[in-house]
Amino acid sequence: MNRISQKISLLFLAPLLFNEMVLDHMWGITTFSRLSNILVILILLYLSISTLLIKVNKSVFLFYILPILIYLLGFYSNLGVSFLSNSSVINQVGLSMPWLGMLSIPYLVYKKDYLRISAGLWSLYTNIMAFFVSLSSIEYLLAIRGLVPLRNINIGGTEFLAGITCIYHGLTSSAAIQAGQVIHYRYYGPFNEPGTAAMLLLPALVYSLINKKYIFSIIF
Repeated sequence: MNRISQKISLLFLAPLLFNEMVLDHMWGITTFSRLSNILVILILLYLSISTLLIKVNKSVFLFYILPILIYLLGFYSNLGVSFLSNSSVINQVGLSMPWLGMLSIPYLVYKKDYLRISAGLWSLYTNIMAFFVSLSSIEYLLAIRGLVPLRNINIGGTEFLAGITCIYHGLTSSAAIQAGQVIHYRYYGPFNEPGTAAMLLLPALVYSLINKKYIFSIIF
């Protein structure tokens, strides 16, 4: 993997682990994840600006680049106005990360590394998902049997129980307690919602099937 591919892989890895997954909350490294997000945003800004400095097809500019620029202009303008009355909204700047990533694509295509980067990212994504889903599934089964010590954590104002690679919705009803059931049986894994887990597993499942990685397919 060349230098550009390695950098893009790192750009992809940090948001996946700390934004789509909630490992930073489980591992108590939220400060590190914030610094990581800041670095990713700065690099994506650089790549986005690089896109604006290259010559692109007129249709690409009008129907791809321009709509993204209009969105980002509105987003940052609204964020700036809100910041004047509430400085805490600066945390929302991370929401622009996917759009900056989209704006970076024409530059990556221009550098002629896009196909290699794309193949590398799909493989990296599938491997990461297989690794964490495997670990969290084992932990989930052990937690149901009460064999894993769980602790309370707060994610975005919502209380969860957490292990090492999996979070759980805690049960407090008397019926559940009498039945010895502490956690809800829905699988969260390292994600903040069961639906998020399912949504992110689907592309990994399709990729593993297409590439005949059937062990991964069974895991997913």
